[in-house]
Amino acid sequence: MYLKVVRGILNLSLMTGAQLLFVTGQISYAASGITYQGRLMSPTGAPVTSSSVQFKIQIRTPGTEDCLLYEEIQTLDLSSTKGTFALSLGDGSGTRQDSNSWNLFDSLSNRKAFTFSAADCT
Repeated sequence: MYLKVVRGILNLSLMTGAQLLFVTGQISYAASGITYQGRLMSPTGAPVTSSSVQFKIQIRTPGTEDCLLYEEIQTLDLSSTKGTFALSLGDGSGTRQDSNSWNLFDSLSNRKAFTFSAADCT
C-alpha cells in the first residue's frame, strides 16, 4: 500500500504478512526530523498489532518522471500500541535506502536542482 506524496509528498508503503491496510495519520516537523504519526488498521477495522511492521517512506518528484528523492525504511513494534505509530524521518532512526547526496530537508525544499540517474526514475 502506498500513500503518495510528491515533492513534499510522501510515499508510505507497509510491508507485513497481511494484505493491508488502512492508515490515518498526520505529518509534523520537529527540530531534527519530520514526524509522521497515525494508526494502522486492517481492512476489517481491527488495529494492526504485529511486533514487526516495516514502513518504507519515499519522497518522489511530481509528474510522469517519478524520480526518487528520498527513501527510508523503519521497522516498528506495534504489539502494544493498538496500531498507533510515530515515525521520525531524517533523524537517523531509520535506514536510508537511496544513494542521493541530499538530505530529507533538501528533497522537500524546492530550492535545489537535482540530477537523477535513470535507475532512480520510473
